[in-house]
Amino acid sequence: MPSNLITTIESLTLTAQGLHVPAAQAWIDPWRGVPRAVVTHAHADHARPGSGEYHVTARSVGLLRQRLGADVRLIAHEYGEPLLVRRDGDEQAATTVTRRRTRPCG
Repeated sequence: MPSNLITTIESLTLTAQGLHVPAAQAWIDPWRGVPRAVVTHAHADHARPGSGEYHVTARSVGLLRQRLGADVRLIAHEYGEPLLVRRDGDEQAATTVTRRRTRPCG
């Protein structure tokens, strides 16, 4: 799991699209297009085109717009701000993903 993404989850699944977080119905830094991507940082190998929506840090929006296109759906979050993901519209079933600032890869 990427060191700068801390999640409250029970399990992760490795799929053809990448690291899947079933509880959040999201993929962390997916390798292929997915409905919901959580991008840990703006390096090209972490942010790939083709996803329905991208949950990103607010600081990475400008660079990701250049890389992924002006029309891509980017949802910006501040560090420490929880991302509440509802499962299948169920108001009671939700997962929280929180980003923490750490040293990036590479």
